[in-house]
Amino acid sequence: MVGAGYFATLGVEVLRGRDFDAQDGAQSEPVAIVNQSFADEHFPGESALGRRLRAGDSESNEPWRTIVGVVPDLHMQGMSDTAGNQSGYYVPIEQNDARFMSILARGPGEPMALTEAVRAAVASVHAGTPLYFVQTLQSRIDEETWVFSIFGALFLAFGGVALFLASIGLYGVMAFTVARRTPEVGIRLALGATRGQVLSLVMRQGLGQVAIGLVLGTGVAVLASRGLALILFQVSPYDPLVFGGIALVLASTGALATLIPARRASNADPADALRYD
Repeated sequence: MVGAGYFATLGVEVLRGRDFDAQDGAQSEPVAIVNQSFADEHFPGESALGRRLRAGDSESNEPWRTIVGVVPDLHMQGMSDTAGNQSGYYVPIEQNDARFMSILARGPGEPMALTEAVRAAVASVHAGTPLYFVQTLQSRIDEETWVFSIFGALFLAFGGVALFLASIGLYGVMAFTVARRTPEVGIRLALGATRGQVLSLVMRQGLGQVAIGLVLGTGVAVLASRGLALILFQVSPYDPLVFGGIALVLASTGALATLIPARRASNADPADALRYD
């Protein structure tokens, strides 16, 4: 249940049709505004404007309401509602018996400076109506999403530690693997291969192994990310920047782990490389 000007106050434009206005009173024709998910679910491929809806079953006493507008999907049950189904509709508050309501106000300057003006406006309608739980919209959002912030910080810390350990492990394995090829490098140099050719061969083979690992790891990460969707807020579990950043860090680590021992081996005397144990 919302009043006229609700969407304008939030800065939300009506996609199709119109917003509620002063004519949508208690004695007027019952109307409703649906969100995009509701329109797509119940009127796929058709215009929802002019269609009618009624809450409840076939024996419901609720009135039939004419759809006069379609708006974008907004959170309708609080910011912590992660059920995924945002389908819903809005009705004029003047056409319902509201015993409790929230007032949303927007103005220039500090938001809390509007408190006295809102209090005076409420008192002018009914002096005995109390005004409480006064807070900014941002603080209300913070209250609803603090759990996401905590989980986000924890996952960020754990993810950073895991990436650091993975980088160290990758560097150690790749460096050990390339170092064990030192006798092979000596043989290739003794048979006439240039240092650049040997370095290019080792780098190509080492980076090939890293690429295979990144492809397999990315696939597993995409599958595992589905379970994180329930505890994420305004963040996609398939964020390309996150996947790309992790892949870049691991690829750079693998390249360094391959390059450093490969350069060391290719710059060594072939005779010393052949005696390497």
